[in-house]
Amino acid sequence: MNTRGRITLTDEQRIDWLRLIRADHVGPRTFRTLINHYGGAAAAVAALPDLARRGGAARPGRIPSRAEAEAEFKAARDHGIALVALGEADYPARLTAIDDPPPLLAVRGHAPVLAQPLVAIVGSRNASAVGVKFAERLAHDLGAAGFGIVSGLARGIDAGAHRASLTTGTVAVLAGGHNRIYPAEHVPLLDAIDSRLSVADEILDVIIPGSLGALLNWLHETCDVLAREARKDGSIELRLRIPSEKKDRVLGQLRKAGLKV
Repeated sequence: MNTRGRITLTDEQRIDWLRLIRADHVGPRTFRTLINHYGGAAAAVAALPDLARRGGAARPGRIPSRAEAEAEFKAARDHGIALVALGEADYPARLTAIDDPPPLLAVRGHAPVLAQPLVAIVGSRNASAVGVKFAERLAHDLGAAGFGIVSGLARGIDAGAHRASLTTGTVAVLAGGHNRIYPAEHVPLLDAIDSRLSVADEILDVIIPGSLGALLNWLHETCDVLAREARKDGSIELRLRIPSEKKDRVLGQLRKAGLKV
């Protein structure tokens, strides 16, 4: 189970794995022990009630029915989520090095980023503007050097790290799962991670003077605003994603307004 790329589960086996890891009192370590002992998840699930009785439990823990596991599996697939098993080729290699790697990962988006060398950048939710900017620069430079950036989609440092590495590869670890995104205002950021921005798109930092409100509004309508910060002098600093087909037009408008880009 610890050898990456040695197994490929069928859908039926994946559902068995899902039932086993969702069963009461079964965590990653117990899961691995049961699989190794019984030779597969289906046999391990079947053995759970007897194991509970032999262990002195008054009644066996809850085991999800096959219908429940099938419904979860279908719902995941309908939302573009793949359940990647420990030992399969798409499972992150470095994650297998921890003591108790999760048997299944719910993965949505551009899965090949998981094969990149990965670096985690996490920090305060109430970070200063300087702190966020430093995290963005660090994530940007690491991404340019070939590293994928892992963070937790939280406010502050996490969001800055994700935004700065959208085009080079970033992974959001979701504490609440795919159906409970927190904070809710980061759903668009997660969607951007999911779609993996085109490398042809332009990421641009620009400062818009307060006197150019019309230009500011136009940029919001034309581009994806990845970050926005008000400055003490009344100007607004933006980080923009400019779609490749709009690049010439946007840069032309910025130059026409006398801005250096």
